[in-house]
Amino acid sequence: MPDAFAPLLSLNGQRLDEDALRPLALANFGHFTVMQVRNRAAQGLQFHLQRLQQATRQLFGSDLDEAALRAQLRQATEQQADCTLRLTVFSSAFDYRQPGKPCPPDVL
Repeated sequence: MPDAFAPLLSLNGQRLDEDALRPLALANFGHFTVMQVRNRAAQGLQFHLQRLQQATRQLFGSDLDEAALRAQLRQATEQQADCTLRLTVFSSAFDYRQPGKPCPPDVL
């Protein structure tokens, strides 16, 4: 059974350890949402997803894959039906020299 207080970390649906997270801390351009999950459900999920999609288009000129995102959310709640979930969208391909250039989003 996982430690109830240990964070579950994943990037684009792939599990990460804390060491792999350190370089991502330098990617300081993105947006996030936080939701309370109870019994594997989050109230107002559709509003979180709409806002994430809008902000991703505005910041990165690209769309989030909603089906993949929902699969990642299901994966994140497999072992804990009740949790606080923080979903961060950034782009490892973002270029500060060309901020208007479209780039694919990453989901942490």
